[in-house]
Amino acid sequence: MGRFSREKGKRGEREAAELLTQWGLEARRAVQYSGSPEGGASDLVVEGLPQLRIEVKRTETSLIHPWLAQLKLDSVGADAVNVIMHKRNGGEWMGIMPASSLEILLRAYQCMVRGRAV
Repeated sequence: MGRFSREKGKRGEREAAELLTQWGLEARRAVQYSGSPEGGASDLVVEGLPQLRIEVKRTETSLIHPWLAQLKLDSVGADAVNVIMHKRNGGEWMGIMPASSLEILLRAYQCMVRGRAV
């Protein structure tokens, strides 16, 4: 990978972390100054959500199935929530996930809604 691609990847990770921070989550790049991935294979670490695995892709091409396959290989545990955050130049951030991760999120949301007076 060339220097430009690495820098663009780092910028994408910072942009994605900033977006999550705007949503009220404490997010940061997993590889900070030490050079070792704090979040395992995840590009971003979100405080309080250790099972959340986020891979950031800041590219014009969309290779969704290979990305998901790699994320699954890198994932730890059956209860991991795997998400790819993808953005093209001038586009909006997209969240891509396998159905198993969507199921975990929907079940958590359902529990939250049921616990609330509607």
